[in-house]
Amino acid sequence: MREKIVGKLDLLKSIDKINELGINYMKKLLLIFFILLFLCGTSNAEYFSDIIVTSPDGIWTDSRTYSTLNDAVDAVGVNKRTIVIANQKVVTSLTIPSNITLKFERDGSIANSGQLTINTKDIISDNHQIFTGTGNIDFASGSIIKSSWFSNVETAFALTSNDTLTLIISKPQIITASYSPGNNVHLQWEAPGNILTVSAGVTVGNLGRITAGDYQIFAGAGDFDFNDGTNLKTSWFNSVRSALTWIESEKVTLSVVGTVNLDFPISVTSNVILDFTSNHGKITFDPGIVLTVSQRELPLSGFENLDVFINNISSTGLTVVISEDVNVIADTIIPKEIILKPIPGAILSIVNSILTINSPFNPGLHQVFSCTGTGKVVFGSGSVTEIYPQWWGVVGDGITDNLVGWQKFLSTINGRTAKIPNGIYRLSNGVVGSIYKISNCIINIEPGAQINIDGWTGNTVGLQIGSNVTIHGTLKIVSAGSVSDNGAINVPICIGDWWDGATSVNNVNIDSLVLSQGDDLANLLIIIGNVHTVNIGSVIAEGTYSCAVMAHWVGVPNSITPTISYHPHGIYIGNIIGDNAKTSLCTLSAVYDITIGSLSGDGNYRGLFSIGGDFGNYYAPPEQTKFICKGIRIKNIFLSKVKYRAIYVNASSGSIITEMEGQIYIEGGSVLGDIGSNAGVYLSGQYNGKINLEIAEFGENGIVLRDCRGIDGSKIYAHDNGYAGINLNGTNDEQVIGCDFSGSFACNNNQALVAGMGNINVNQYAHNNNLTGCVVSTNNGATHGVTLGNGSTNNIVVGIKGTGFSGIRYVVNDLNSNTTTNIVREITSDGITFYTGPPMGFCRSPYGQRLVFSDAAPIAGVWIKGDIIFSTLPAGEGYVGWVCVLGGTPGTWKGFGLIQP
Repeated sequence: MREKIVGKLDLLKSIDKINELGINYMKKLLLIFFILLFLCGTSNAEYFSDIIVTSPDGIWTDSRTYSTLNDAVDAVGVNKRTIVIANQKVVTSLTIPSNITLKFERDGSIANSGQLTINTKDIISDNHQIFTGTGNIDFASGSIIKSSWFSNVETAFALTSNDTLTLIISKPQIITASYSPGNNVHLQWEAPGNILTVSAGVTVGNLGRITAGDYQIFAGAGDFDFNDGTNLKTSWFNSVRSALTWIESEKVTLSVVGTVNLDFPISVTSNVILDFTSNHGKITFDPGIVLTVSQRELPLSGFENLDVFINNISSTGLTVVISEDVNVIADTIIPKEIILKPIPGAILSIVNSILTINSPFNPGLHQVFSCTGTGKVVFGSGSVTEIYPQWWGVVGDGITDNLVGWQKFLSTINGRTAKIPNGIYRLSNGVVGSIYKISNCIINIEPGAQINIDGWTGNTVGLQIGSNVTIHGTLKIVSAGSVSDNGAINVPICIGDWWDGATSVNNVNIDSLVLSQGDDLANLLIIIGNVHTVNIGSVIAEGTYSCAVMAHWVGVPNSITPTISYHPHGIYIGNIIGDNAKTSLCTLSAVYDITIGSLSGDGNYRGLFSIGGDFGNYYAPPEQTKFICKGIRIKNIFLSKVKYRAIYVNASSGSIITEMEGQIYIEGGSVLGDIGSNAGVYLSGQYNGKINLEIAEFGENGIVLRDCRGIDGSKIYAHDNGYAGINLNGTNDEQVIGCDFSGSFACNNNQALVAGMGNINVNQYAHNNNLTGCVVSTNNGATHGVTLGNGSTNNIVVGIKGTGFSGIRYVVNDLNSNTTTNIVREITSDGITFYTGPPMGFCRSPYGQRLVFSDAAPIAGVWIKGDIIFSTLPAGEGYVGWVCVLGGTPGTWKGFGLIQP
């Protein structure tokens, strides 16, 4: 009791002293409160400084004296209490239940010489040693303990090896013996500076579960061994080199923290994954330093720029992941060993420089590049399978203006394969000049892909094609707005260079084109200049346009009087289909060796318009002059409601040299024209070729030959034409040999009777023509087979075979014509009258006299003395013929050669 009184008096003195020091009023009240609690304690309470048992609210409730920790634990029992340990307590065997909180004050500790089992996770202590002795300690699962609670970290590792807990490294430690944490021990650092330093020859292994801030936690000359799958930070080591030295063969992730500079070449083996994203780390390099890695991917964000990555990273098949915008301001080459992997949204901005990609590249259908100024992308051999316009931000929504991205796309595909996915790609203008001319490439067109061009400006085209271009699929180009009257610009597609006709363009292969315009002046497909070896499966023309397909010569320089000109040749187009062409469905100007498989459509002004041009190939290269306008072949014609001429070949148009030969081959098909059309086929200018064609319902002529050379071996079925099946209109030296006109109606409604025309008409300006071995027919009421017009001379009509109805004249001379020099013979028929009119020449003497056949002496025409007519109806007591004894019109005639009765 005395001790209690003394204690109380000491406390009162302490209070008085505090009052003297001037403690504020609130502190006084607090002290009074604690005094009242003390005085209200039970009279038998005892106080000891070693063990204090408290209730959860801090009020002492146990009045007994506990000399050992075991006694205190027993006293607590199942109650939730805190045991405060203020000095060392010795235990040999003790289990501390989970309901007890251990709180170590001042020098409080437990000296364990046996087995100490701590089932409570509630242990409170500062960073002084609280466990001593040689005994074993088992901690509750989930406990959090500190390395400073043990004599050293080796002891902490040893005493926790079988436990599942977190061991906080709470002070720096030098490890002098080889110990390792247990499998289920999580190492956690409390603060910077608590470095574990391993001595030389010492190994700390089984390091796997580690949590620490961005500061160093490992050091020393010994060895740390990490478990496979451990996540490490570069900041935990004094250098990356040290980290890799300790990591050795373990499969770990090393996260780069902050900016780490490499001043020594380092090789990261395949068991180490460098992580730049978790802590936004970045590596810089001293000059000449190279980092060699084995992992498959690295983020570009971990390096200063793309050049640094390329120049300082050594690897094979490494992928650089680009997750944010990157500026390329200097020419950059991506080697085959580095693969770019842009993430959607990350853009490579190439400014006035060239980015060359030699490694495999396949980012998907999203924008990857933005090229400014002269910025350009070049793909090396084998880098891409197909190039997509979407990589330059092109969008196939039919609304977005894709001109800039489309131009950059075109400038890249030369030498490569490109693909245009399904979509409508709008361009606000054509692509300028030859800057974006594609060459040496393959373009694959997905079904539904379409290019829309609006607002033509300048000298532009939709797609400019050079040599070695293949387009698979159907390319559809729809353009609208005003266009230039220069037929080779402002067009959807151009093969060749209208501004540089000398440049050879060859080996072009296109499956199918669908082209549309909205202007009467527009041409759709232009083949121009020195273009050859072109194969196009089909061309379908839509909308309003002047010409669907135009093949045209071009001069160099581009002027009215060129120094030299070049001519398209070696061109095959399978089908040309279109309606309502304002000029022609197809125009061929000074070209040669052209084949069109089929020409079809409705309401075209012309079907085919082929002209000589080039001022008569005067400016053509010497090796081409003999070919110009030769070898034009059209295999099938299906044209209806032609407004002028279905086929118009004028090989000498604009020519100053008339020796220009032309050839054309037409096989099969039918041409249907409106009344008033000039001709189904109009051939002019040294034309020479075969025609196998059905020409029907033309208002005037089926075929007109003007200044031509011949159509040997042709078969023409020309019916219901207004005037003639074939009209030699001013033709000289024409050869019409072995042609078959059988079954043709040359004329309709007896118009030939009025106009003097028939199956074959030779007009007054036609001379020196040879019609030999032809079959003619004059059905449907026509009256003429072959007519020789007034003024025609030196024409030979030999071996004409006629079939038809009674009363038809198969060879007819105009009654008023000067046809005395024409020769007609070997005319056969099916037994009907085949000749009426003035005599026709059979042969001529060296002095000009003619020998002819007739059924009577002439009553018209100009004759000379010595002309002889043999009777075609000789009879007994009649004359063999008549002889002109006095020239004149018709002159004086006497019978000769009396026939016996």
